[in-house]
Amino acid sequence: MTQEMGIDPDTMDVHFINGVVKISENVANIEAEVAAKKLQPTLVIVDTVAAYFEGDDDNDNVQMGNHARLLRSMTNLPGGPCVLALAHPTKRAADDDLIPKGGGAFLNEVDGNVALRRNGQVIAFEALGKFRGPSFEPVHFELVTVQHPKLRDTKGAPSRPSLRCRSRISALWSVSGRTSVTRTRCCALSISTPQEPPRRGEAARNERQPRVPDRAEAGAAKADPRGA
Repeated sequence: MTQEMGIDPDTMDVHFINGVVKISENVANIEAEVAAKKLQPTLVIVDTVAAYFEGDDDNDNVQMGNHARLLRSMTNLPGGPCVLALAHPTKRAADDDLIPKGGGAFLNEVDGNVALRRNGQVIAFEALGKFRGPSFEPVHFELVTVQHPKLRDTKGAPSRPSLRCRSRISALWSVSGRTSVTRTRCCALSISTPQEPPRRGEAARNERQPRVPDRAEAGAAKADPRGA
């Protein structure tokens, strides 16, 4: 991304916390660093909701509600940043059910949920399930494969090409971004990922079971009997 967009990582105004820490035990440290560097953050990204969850059961509404409120507390940092928490939906979630997995109290406590849907090389970004603020049309991003000359593996060989997103509709993105900052303070981003491969034993069972054709295939077979 730095190569493709001409960004100098040494001068860009982005700050990272290395590793996964307990936010509840590091709020004072985060506030002290922000004050020491005289920062006015506009966006805090939590990657991911599950990684920073401090409870023992993400299906527990009380624990998930407390987790959402803990993330929201970072909106009180200087600059009043928007907190964007990256979350995964349940496995094999349908396109209309891309909300954070776990207790529903989490979604109740945040200001909105924005889903990412991938269709080939295009990703759609749109509000889903809940969004406190003006509605906006889906924003589309194109996935572009890039190779960075400085990225190497442990053996010094060039790393695998990586993907970056390129906005197709920059005007709508600016509108949705302004909405997020002014009206939506704590937001969850649900990311739809490809289905995981079957676990050991499931593959063998799937091979023994006949495959059921989907509706499109069934319709095609009826229209052309020679396809059998």
